[in-house]
Amino acid sequence: MDLANWMRSFTIRTRMHGAIAMVLTMFAALALTGLMGARELSALNAGAAAQTARSLQPLAEARQALAELKLPEKDAAAERLAGALQTLQRGLEDKGRVQAFDAEMESIGWCAAGVLLVVLLLVVPLTLVNSATITSPMRDARNLAQSIAGGALDNRIEVVGRDETADLLRALDAMQASLRDLVRQVKTSAQSIETTSSEVASGNLDLSQRTEQAASSLQQTTSSMEDLTSGVRHGADAAGKARELAAGAAEVARRGGEEVSEVVSTMDEINASSRRIGDIVGLIDSIAFQTNLLALNAAVEAARAGEHGKGFAVVASEVRALAQRSAGAAREIKTLITASVERAEAGARLVQHAGTTMHEIVDNVQKVSDMIGEVATGAADQSARIGRINGAVSQLDHMTQQNAALVEQSAAAADSLRQQLQLLTGAVAQFRLDAGRA
Repeated sequence: MDLANWMRSFTIRTRMHGAIAMVLTMFAALALTGLMGARELSALNAGAAAQTARSLQPLAEARQALAELKLPEKDAAAERLAGALQTLQRGLEDKGRVQAFDAEMESIGWCAAGVLLVVLLLVVPLTLVNSATITSPMRDARNLAQSIAGGALDNRIEVVGRDETADLLRALDAMQASLRDLVRQVKTSAQSIETTSSEVASGNLDLSQRTEQAASSLQQTTSSMEDLTSGVRHGADAAGKARELAAGAAEVARRGGEEVSEVVSTMDEINASSRRIGDIVGLIDSIAFQTNLLALNAAVEAARAGEHGKGFAVVASEVRALAQRSAGAAREIKTLITASVERAEAGARLVQHAGTTMHEIVDNVQKVSDMIGEVATGAADQSARIGRINGAVSQLDHMTQQNAALVEQSAAAADSLRQQLQLLTGAVAQFRLDAGRA
């Protein structure tokens, strides 16, 4: 696996962060090395300068003393001068160490330059390779996008790596595959819809003709329903009037039944009074019979009394005659009362029969009135239902006419859809789905 492919196994962010970290680390090492060397050099230079100054000061003092001293004192001065020279020698040795450190610092500088050169030799190629791993896939992605924009959906892409550009190329390849499937489905659907739209247009034309025929039939049905509604309404009005008449007849029959009931009650009272009168007449007849017996007994007693009982006999005879007339009148009255009671009972029975008949008539008239009321209610309900049916038929007629208009619009829309599908088919034909096939 080459370097570019190995680098593309990492993300662009990781690669950029790694390069930046490498450069910063190297520059930090260089800066730290230079800083430490400069600090040590400064300290050594300062120490050497101080040591040299201290070494030269005794020498100057000895030189001045030699000029001032006499011969006997020169030996001691020479000794001091020798000590000063030793001190100067040590200072010169320190200066040699400083020169050695300068040489070492020069070596450190060369090392730093070498490190910088290594950094340049390492970072620059890596940066160029990293740039190539970014620009080359981006160029491939641009070419792929331009190819897709031109209608070519049969591009072949080999994706290497796991970085962002590889993800972008994979996403573009997946998009191309999805677009290829989508365009293929659109082409298939467009062809199917074009065929279906032609069938729909033909069916809509046939449906439009049938809808017009249905609208004509519904108009005739609406006219017939209006006539039927008018007839049912007249029947309902007649049934309502018959209901009112039946209700009036039922009311008259009810009042007649009540009057017959009152007559029956009156006849019962008359019959009771006749029986009472018969009882009274029977009592009068009994009294007349007893009076006749008393008059007979009185006549017998008057005959026994002789001359003294003639007046009493006359009275008894008159009383007997009166009792006989009373008994005759009572028998006649009883006969009349009996006949009257029999006729009253017969009349009461007839009145009772008439009352029963009147009750039956009232019940039947009420039933007829109820039946006529039900007929009237049913006729009114039927009239209302027929009215609703008529309204529904009218609405259906209106809807049928609207449907006819909608069918015509649908036919026009189907034809327009077919034309649009032809345009869509032409537009989709510009896409190349497979190599060598559109």
